[in-house]
Amino acid sequence: MSEIKHACSCEACKSMCWSPGMGTPEEIEKLIDNGLTDHLTLQSVDKRDANSETWPVVMPKTNYSNMRCVFQDKQTQLCMLHDLDAKPLECRLANCQISKWIFLNIEDEKKQNKHGNRIIIEDMWNTDKGRQVVKKFCISRGMILAKHHRDARDAA
Repeated sequence: MSEIKHACSCEACKSMCWSPGMGTPEEIEKLIDNGLTDHLTLQSVDKRDANSETWPVVMPKTNYSNMRCVFQDKQTQLCMLHDLDAKPLECRLANCQISKWIFLNIEDEKKQNKHGNRIIIEDMWNTDKGRQVVKKFCISRGMILAKHHRDARDAA
């Protein structure tokens, strides 16, 4: 997997922060454990098919004053998580040093073409670990889990 190992300041890389990248449950748990819950938000994702199964994910917020990821430094426009070695997986896989998207699951061409890595990372949240991290986030923010997400309490 070709992940960027240094902070790149080119315009192409800085422009990729227009939308917060999604991380794995383990990566987001690290941000929660480091006291960054104010920079995270709870979202709902679905299977993008007729079954419409949905589940929660925790991901970086959008800074609505500039419509960028909340972790993009306003002065330098670089990712503040890079030096902390805490960049979400989707962000690490998107960089100017590769000529095309790197896909996590090369077997599933249909998913790649339609949704890239995001749907694969979203699926990582529909697991016991994902539900544990959602619960941890909700507790840290004083949030109440919706009825259909309460089974996350039992998974933790």
